[in-house]
Amino acid sequence: MKWVGQHVWNFVSRFRSDVHFQGSSSADYANTISFGAGRHMIIAEVSLTDANETDHGVIKQLPGIKLPQYAFIERATATVTELSNLGTYDVEVGFGTNDGVAAGTAPANYHLVLGNVANVGRTDDVDAHANISIGSGSGNLKKNWWNHEKDWAAGYYTFGDGELTADHYVYVCSAGTSNGTTDGTSGKLYVSIQYFGMD
Repeated sequence: MKWVGQHVWNFVSRFRSDVHFQGSSSADYANTISFGAGRHMIIAEVSLTDANETDHGVIKQLPGIKLPQYAFIERATATVTELSNLGTYDVEVGFGTNDGVAAGTAPANYHLVLGNVANVGRTDDVDAHANISIGSGSGNLKKNWWNHEKDWAAGYYTFGDGELTADHYVYVCSAGTSNGTTDGTSGKLYVSIQYFGMD
């Protein structure tokens, strides 16, 4: 059988209430919802407690997620679901071409997607170009950041002609060098990425 370990439902389905796709509430998760072979949505929530002073230094990789070569990124968003206990804790979301990058190390061929870069808006300012601040006094709980880039080919993105020129992996990284080196005990970020492509 092709789909061993999966439940395959061959009938039209209708739902009369809300439908939720999510992972465990107690652990990091990253799931992909696919609409046929070529359209996909990644939904993920990761805990962020590592503190490092490396600009673009990895805090957490979205587990099990790979954006395939030639993927066209349609949309990327982030929502603060839990504030850090640290007073200053600024993060960003980016793509890199190497898998399993160690904490505190910047990914190779890094593309900053959500943070202090052009075409990023947030709840308080549609053209914020601001780091995702989840520090304890930030007041950003439940607030959103999004990228409204049109072709993803300019500036820091340099995806090529609006598409990824190689396989990429998704990371939440330190934004700047002000987070210190004392790890936190709380902090979570929800990330959603929509793309067209095939692996």
